[in-house]
Amino acid sequence: MAYTIKSQPTTPNCTYTSLVYNVSSSNATQPQFNYLMDVYLSGSSNRLARIRQFPNTINEAVFDPSRILNDNLGYTLNFTTTAQLTNNNVRTFSIEFGEEYGTSSSSSLAVTSSISSSLLEVFPCQIDPNNGTSFNYLNSASAVILSDRANDINEYEGVKERISVYNGTAGSEDVTINYSLGGSTTTAVPAGQFYLISFPFTAPSSGSVTVSFGNDSFTKNYQPKCHYPTYNFHFINKYGVWENFSTNLPVRGNVKLDKQNYTQTFVNYASTGTYDVTRRGESNYSTGVEEDLTISTDWLSQTQAEWITQMIESDEVYLAVSPTTTTFKPIVITNASYVQNTGKKDQKTFMYDITFRYANQRIGR
Repeated sequence: MAYTIKSQPTTPNCTYTSLVYNVSSSNATQPQFNYLMDVYLSGSSNRLARIRQFPNTINEAVFDPSRILNDNLGYTLNFTTTAQLTNNNVRTFSIEFGEEYGTSSSSSLAVTSSISSSLLEVFPCQIDPNNGTSFNYLNSASAVILSDRANDINEYEGVKERISVYNGTAGSEDVTINYSLGGSTTTAVPAGQFYLISFPFTAPSSGSVTVSFGNDSFTKNYQPKCHYPTYNFHFINKYGVWENFSTNLPVRGNVKLDKQNYTQTFVNYASTGTYDVTRRGESNYSTGVEEDLTISTDWLSQTQAEWITQMIESDEVYLAVSPTTTTFKPIVITNASYVQNTGKKDQKTFMYDITFRYANQRIGR
């Protein structure tokens, strides 16, 4: 069998992109011919999916298993400890290809033995199709901080933070956290084809913190809490890992009630019909509560504002409100639109209003 995998994605890679496999076979003109793609977790014999495809106009096939792989990933809800993210966030899959065809248009089909591609390691990150480079994750051989956070975005004292990194180099790399008021911490991230680790720490009360890893770094400034509680958001960013943002501005609330009523007659016909001024005509038998909260960011530069939009677009966001900084509750950000970019002359800074509701609303009456 002259079966050929002509192209395949690089590894590691993202599931929110196109993971393109191009395959061909010299048997493609046989009766009832189909190309097959099987997806397995690496080391498992349990097949997750089988996709069949007819030959295209040049007797080849193009497969994209990105959505299948993405459905078998998840996010580790771990806000308090350091952990290597290799359970749900990062997984290795075996993508295997084969073919089936018969001896005539009415015969039974015979499936050939599968041909394995190289293993593919993926995590739920996003690739911009307009990057002008490729579908592939671009930093596969680098030590990078998995964040687009700009410098000097204010944070507030006492919040729990996340920093996620990826070491794709051939040697160990150090994550260094330098505190402007003195002191530093260093954590070694081992070499490996794919390695993700998150570092939680508690923010200082003032000063700044600079995080460095490989050739990447950014600085956070810290402010003391004012009269209002600090809202600390943890969200999945475009790289498929947790990071955080906090703000200390006042929250505005908007409560919508969904009331279900019925109306009964003033005269109680089921009794003696005695006059009773306390008898209710219209009655409320169910009240649903939906509470939307809105909080503003500080004034942000263009680069800072673009980073915040990753939280507005995120499908996984949790919130802790001081003084309980370790209890994170799921929320849903309900912003339907935002202004991403305007002219540099008429707007140099941005302030976003972030509207959200708790995923578990309080019970109505």
